[in-house]
Amino acid sequence: MQRELWEVLVELVEAIDPKAASEFGMRIEDVTFRIPLEITLLSTDVGFRFIANVPQSRWREGIAAPLSQLHVTLYQQEQANDEQL
Repeated sequence: MQRELWEVLVELVEAIDPKAASEFGMRIEDVTFRIPLEITLLSTDVGFRFIANVPQSRWREGIAAPLSQLHVTLYQQEQANDEQL
């Protein structure tokens, strides 16, 4: 299944369950993902789209698809109040 890169990222973020962590007395402050991805840049009539997915198979029609390594770090940032701006 071909998906856009943003869809893969949203799925990863939705997999984080801060409520489950809090049940064990833990607090999630940051998360780092390092995952292999098959990424293709697709040209459309309105611009470019990144199509990405986790590797489905290393051999597709006898040719190994090139893999990219995605490194994403998400962290919690305290919201500034109006007086600090």
